[in-house]
Amino acid sequence: MGFIINKAYRENGPLINNWDIKGLKTAVHINGTLNDPSDKDVEWAVEFAIPGKALQELKFKPEGENTPSLWRINFSRVEWQHSIINGHYSRKKDRKGKLLSENNWVWSPQGVIDMHQPEFWGYIKFSDKQPGTDKFSPDPYEGIIQALFHLYKQEKIYFDTNGNYTKDVKLLEPLKFSFNSKEIEPGIELTNFGYEIVFDLPTKGMGYIINEKGIIKKIKY
Repeated sequence: MGFIINKAYRENGPLINNWDIKGLKTAVHINGTLNDPSDKDVEWAVEFAIPGKALQELKFKPEGENTPSLWRINFSRVEWQHSIINGHYSRKKDRKGKLLSENNWVWSPQGVIDMHQPEFWGYIKFSDKQPGTDKFSPDPYEGIIQALFHLYKQEKIYFDTNGNYTKDVKLLEPLKFSFNSKEIEPGIELTNFGYEIVFDLPTKGMGYIINEKGIIKKIKY
């Protein structure tokens, strides 16, 4: 059993706690003792194996494309500062009695203390080739994707301040972005539900769109 979120927390994504991951395998290894602060432990390890069939529930297929071989992924470890009181672990507090914030480690850097921004996660590549023979190639359009998410976040800030979205990109502190040494200007179109921000690549016959829900689509001309 596990949990799943079908959209980001920032879009009020509900937490579904009863995701049944059939065939899930897990293992824990401890080189030391559990919950015993009287000695010094060496290491611990957690392993899990998720069946491919379970992952099919998470697959995302953009319009006009095959199921992508590159997925975003990240791993997080949380640790609280603690003291040992009467032979037991106890979380530390500040001078006002408030629990101290946790320390966070992640596999790929987020840039902020927020695990729930999947656009900053690293990539995992699915391949049927022999391990070690299939090289990873970065997405050449990663810069466009990041620029779109930046504008998406700027629109949220603008809405919180003004009560509406704007189609004037100059009001959103856009990132300067260039592709093949040519600067590209994004366009914004307001819709009945929110907006669509577009980066067109006419020389490639394609472009990318992001909407008010943070959903990105690849379009072809």
